[in-house]
Amino acid sequence: MLTLTCGAAMVSCRSDRGTTLARVGGLVVESAAGEIIRSIESVSADCGAVGQVVVYSAQVLISPDRLFAAAQATGRDKLPTAIVVGPEQIELFRAYARLALQAGVLKAAFLTEQRALEWVEQAALVEAYRRSRAGLHQSRRAGCREECRA
Repeated sequence: MLTLTCGAAMVSCRSDRGTTLARVGGLVVESAAGEIIRSIESVSADCGAVGQVVVYSAQVLISPDRLFAAAQATGRDKLPTAIVVGPEQIELFRAYARLALQAGVLKAAFLTEQRALEWVEQAALVEAYRRSRAGLHQSRRAGCREECRA
C-alpha cells in the first residue's frame, strides 16, 4: 500500500485483483491534482491494474477542465476509472468524466463504492477488448506493409 501527502491532500492506494483502490482525503487544489493522479496511475502501472476506483472524501477545489488538464499532463491517464464522491461533488466529477470520455478515456462518477467497483470491472473488460482489437488491427497493418515491400 502506498500512502503519501500531496500538499493538503492525503492519498492511499492499493491494488487487488487487477483494480487499484485509492482514497483521497484532505484538500485537493490545482497544484496537487497532477501529483495525486500520477501517484495513483503509478501504483496501477506497477501492479498491472486494468482499472481504478478513486474514493474522494477530500474537498476538491478545482474546475473539471483544470482537473482534466492535470490528468492529461501526467501522460499516464489511460485506465478506466470509477470515481466515488459525495452528492455535493457529483456534478464536478461527472463533467470531468465527460471530458475524459471525449478524449477516449473511460471514467464515471458514482455516489457508492459498490456501484463504482461493479462499473470498473465492466469498463476494464471493454478496455481490454478495445486494446486487443487495436493490437490486432496494428498487426494486420504491419503485415500488409511487409507484404507490399516484398
